[in-house]
Amino acid sequence: MSSCELQSTPTASHPTKTLVLGSWGFFGVGHCGVLKKLQECGRLDSFSTLIGSGSGCIVLGLLACRIPIDDIAEVCMNLTKTVVPSILALCGGSLLDREKMLSLLSQLILSRAHRIPTLKQLYEETKILLVFTAYSLTDRHPVNIRHTSHPNMTIIEAITAATAIPLIYPTFHYADKAYADSSLSNPYPTDIVKNGEGIAVGFTLPPGSVPNDNMSYFANYLLSPIGSLHGKNQHTKRYDHIIVPVDSIVGSVKDYQKAYTHVSELLNANCLRDH
Repeated sequence: MSSCELQSTPTASHPTKTLVLGSWGFFGVGHCGVLKKLQECGRLDSFSTLIGSGSGCIVLGLLACRIPIDDIAEVCMNLTKTVVPSILALCGGSLLDREKMLSLLSQLILSRAHRIPTLKQLYEETKILLVFTAYSLTDRHPVNIRHTSHPNMTIIEAITAATAIPLIYPTFHYADKAYADSSLSNPYPTDIVKNGEGIAVGFTLPPGSVPNDNMSYFANYLLSPIGSLHGKNQHTKRYDHIIVPVDSIVGSVKDYQKAYTHVSELLNANCLRDH
């Protein structure tokens, strides 16, 4: 077992029902479209393990805090409308103040609970294994943030560590370690839980798409490999893969609807197993 691979509670003969949200966009609007459809068909509550990379961590962190999908989608869309224009205006390496994002996420969690829980508290309350992939700039290797490795880290701090995109957001420091978004090193983390099986969600640009601006070039670099990653190792064979084609990295209501429709089509074609 590699240092970044986890053995979850169930045995190999009883695989862990796992939901993986790969990296895409700034705030996970498309992820919300996927989860909304899975919820409608009764498949969302069966997962005991949630694994996220990049923006997938925002959505899964809120989901683990029992925030309704519609509320998660609303805040993600609000962030896209208010924060993304500032990001697009930068494009020169300047850092973005992430306080608006953290404030909105904190307010949403506090609207449902009396505190911002730590990862340990969240696990004790839900018994859901929540894992965020991140990159340690201090140790120069990928890390998995979870309740056993970072018990006193709050869910907001965990989201911050896992989404600190270099040159976009400031580096996040916690307990003498510097963390950054791991999207470039592990954008589709199906290999985190050794015996996980379930659904993995990824986003990819259509083949032959031609980037026409700085952010699209970044999107092309980040998303193009995801379409083929699901066939590269043995862990991915346990998952049903929802690979949604997108037009950009930003995320919008259009992408929410596209992701929702894509899952609907997969269900109608019986392409998703009932794990």
